[in-house]
Amino acid sequence: MLILYAKKRAFNKTSNYLISMEKNKTTRMSDVCIGKLRANPEGDKYVLYDNGENYNKVHQYPLDKIRNEHGAYIYRYEPCNVGNIRKMIVVLPTLTMTPMPPSTPIDNTLPLG
Repeated sequence: MLILYAKKRAFNKTSNYLISMEKNKTTRMSDVCIGKLRANPEGDKYVLYDNGENYNKVHQYPLDKIRNEHGAYIYRYEPCNVGNIRKMIVVLPTLTMTPMPPSTPIDNTLPLG
């Protein structure tokens, strides 16, 4: 079972969450950090990034080290007679299935003789 943890990072201009596989990891350079979720200044749009470098630093790092976007989340509040209704739009890339090669069966029988 895989459990992911998100920790809000303090002292940033926008909401920024570090996503890792361990509860108390707070650095992006850790091996268990898998990415981050960053909000726009209004806080109604979020983008999910992997653990790469900022794309503004493209001249400092090779292209395979620059972060990729893996999803977008948009919140919208709509007023109604019982309060505000929160609606969320999620945009994720299409996943493609890669067939696994068939594994050879293991012979668990005891040899005779």
